[in-house]
Amino acid sequence: MANVSNDLPAIQVFISYAREDDAAFSFADPLKTTLKQLISGMSGRTAEVFLDRDDIPLGENWKEKIENGVRNSLVFVAVYTGNYLRREPCRDEFFLFLEQSRQLEVQTLLIPVVWLGFDSLLPEGEDEISDYVRTHQAADFKEAWVEGTASAPFKRNVLKIAERVLQVTSQVEDTLAAKERDVVERSIQRASPQEVTEAQSGASNLSVRQDPDDEVEDEDDDGLFELSEMMNSDLQVMTREAELLGTAMQGLGTLPDPPKDASSSPAAATKYMILAANAMRDPAKEIEQHGSKLFQATRRCDATLRRIVRVADASGSEEIRNNLYTSLAPNIKTLSELSAVDDQLNSLLEKMRGPEALSASVRKAARPARRGVTSVRDALSLISDWPTLVDSLNESPSPSKA
Repeated sequence: MANVSNDLPAIQVFISYAREDDAAFSFADPLKTTLKQLISGMSGRTAEVFLDRDDIPLGENWKEKIENGVRNSLVFVAVYTGNYLRREPCRDEFFLFLEQSRQLEVQTLLIPVVWLGFDSLLPEGEDEISDYVRTHQAADFKEAWVEGTASAPFKRNVLKIAERVLQVTSQVEDTLAAKERDVVERSIQRASPQEVTEAQSGASNLSVRQDPDDEVEDEDDDGLFELSEMMNSDLQVMTREAELLGTAMQGLGTLPDPPKDASSSPAAATKYMILAANAMRDPAKEIEQHGSKLFQATRRCDATLRRIVRVADASGSEEIRNNLYTSLAPNIKTLSELSAVDDQLNSLLEKMRGPEALSASVRKAARPARRGVTSVRDALSLISDWPTLVDSLNESPSPSKA
C-alpha cells in the first residue's frame, strides 16, 4: 500500500537571500539540499525548495507565486544580513510575503534566519525588517557559518528549520481550512432554502452566489465600496506625506556655508561640522517620520488594491471591472510623481557624503534621513506594481491575478 503522505501536495519553501552573501559564504545550495532532504525524511512528503525568484519554474511570476503560495502554506525563509537589507529585490520579497501572510493571519509562515548572528541586527527602530527579525524567533547561524556547511552546527540549525517548517505548515493548514469552512457557512446562509435542501440531500452541489464583494467578505467582510474608501483615504495620506517630505528636504538643503578658513584651521572645520549637524538634525528627523508614514500608508494601499482586483476578478462582471479601472487609473498615474521625491532625497544625501566622511556628528545627524530614504524606496517599490495591477482590470478576468 502506498504511503498516504506521498499523496499530499509538496511542502513548498521559498528561500530569500542576497546573492553577494551566497557568493561569499556558499550556503544557498547546501541549505536548499539539506532542508529538502530533512523535510521529506521527517514527514514522508515531497518538498519543493526555491532559491529566490530565479528558481521558480519558467512561466510562473514570482510575485504571484508568493501571493498565491501564502494561501497554500508556502513557507518563506529570509536569510538576514546587512546585504539583505540593502538589496531591493530582497526587501520586495520580504514585504510582499509579510503583507500577504498578515492578511490571512498566517505570519508564522515567515521564518527568519540570522546568518552572522544577532549582533548583525541594526539598532531597534533603524529598519523594519531588522526589527521584525529581532522579535520573531530567528535562527542564529553564526556558529554554523564559522564551522562550515558540512558541520554539526549547520546540520542542527537546518534541522530546527525543517522542524519549524513542518510545525507551522500543519498549524497554518488548520487555520486556512477553518477560513474555508467559514466561507462555506456564509454561502449556506446566503443560499435559498431549496439550495440548502438539495445540498444536504446530496442531490446537487451548493451554488455559491458570487456577489461582487464575496471574496473580500471571505477575508474581513469589507465590500468594494469600503475598500475604495480605504484606498482613497490612504492615497490622501501618501500625498500629504510626500508634500511634507518636500518641505523637510528644503530644510535639509539649507546648510550653513563653510567658513573660508575651514580647510586650514581644524578648529574652524570642527565648529562648522557641528553647526552643519545641528542644522540638519530636525529636517533629517522629519524626513524619517514622513518617509515612514508614507511607507505605512503605501503598504496598506497596496494590500487594499490587490484585494480590490481579486474581488473584481471574482465578480465576473465586466462593468464592475471597467468602472474600477476608470476610477483608479488616474489616481495611480499621479503617483509617478513620487519618484521625483526619491531623486531629490538621493541628490541631497549625495551632497552630504563629503561632510559625513569628515564628521561623526554629521553622520549621526544624517542617519534618520537615510532611514527615511529607505522607507521612500520601499514605498516606491510597491507603487511600481500598481499600474500593472490596475491595467489588469481592463483585461479579460483571470483568477490568478492580484
